[in-house]
Amino acid sequence: MALESGTYINSLNASNPASTDGLGQADDHIRLLKSTIKNTFPNIDAPVTATEDNLNLIASFTGNANDLNLLSGQAAAGLSSTELGYLGNVTSDIQAQINAISVAASGNLSTTDFAAANSGTGYGSLAYDNSGNFTYSRVTNSNIRGAFSAGANIAIDANGVISGSSASFSAGSGISISGTTISNSAPDQTVTLTGSGATSVSGTYPNFTISSTDNNTTYYAGSGIVISGTTISSTFSSTVGSIGSYAWLGNPTAGTITSGTTYYGSSLRYSGFLSTSVYSDDTAASINGSSPSGTWRAMGAADRVSSRAPSTLFLRIS
Repeated sequence: MALESGTYINSLNASNPASTDGLGQADDHIRLLKSTIKNTFPNIDAPVTATEDNLNLIASFTGNANDLNLLSGQAAAGLSSTELGYLGNVTSDIQAQINAISVAASGNLSTTDFAAANSGTGYGSLAYDNSGNFTYSRVTNSNIRGAFSAGANIAIDANGVISGSSASFSAGSGISISGTTISNSAPDQTVTLTGSGATSVSGTYPNFTISSTDNNTTYYAGSGIVISGTTISSTFSSTVGSIGSYAWLGNPTAGTITSGTTYYGSSLRYSGFLSTSVYSDDTAASINGSSPSGTWRAMGAADRVSSRAPSTLFLRIS
């Protein structure tokens, strides 16, 4: 049985299948017909109502989609078939034809016909009849004046000249009006600046000096603060054993160290911590240093447990 192959309908062989072929391969012919039709018309998903005449018209079109889109856009903008038909009689460049039109006016035109309205000659207008002829119509001053009416503060003279008239103004506080001149009748007013507290004002208008010396306020030193004259300093020190410094101290004889309680340095010793190389649970404080001077406040708390003496962080306060 003869069976051609192909992708589109132009590949189909009208002679297949032969009349002597059996039915065993008929399904192959049917599938080939379906596939070539679908490949040839892949975007047809609705009925096609165009006639053969409609389709044959497209065969004679030599443009492209841009040409069709251009016409579609002009039609959407309001271009009618009648207007488009005017181009059928155009035989040369349209702009060149317009430039070649000669003006034929009805009546005699002179420069005075186009003079300004206040010269007494008036204005005019030209009308074109689409046949190469222009008609001039003169507009007189009375026509102009009749087209407008003067509102508030507006004047129109006999020649149709429009201008503003004098408006009425009233002077407010500190303002004077003379003719069209508006002036400040109360310039250079006295300005008074008064100092208060630690602030003082000196100088005269327009130059003033404002100074502040806060020397009448009393300041008091709080915890960890020292005031000497105008200098405010912190009492906390980084020197070991000095007032304001911290240290880890222990009492090898006391049973309890209470936080916030003050202790004499003679009853305390500088301390640290010891542990084995494997950091086992036998870590303990070593209270074997020297005793510091002064009075110290406990910043923590500790109780004596069995044979272990208490130690914590202290702050020297005096």
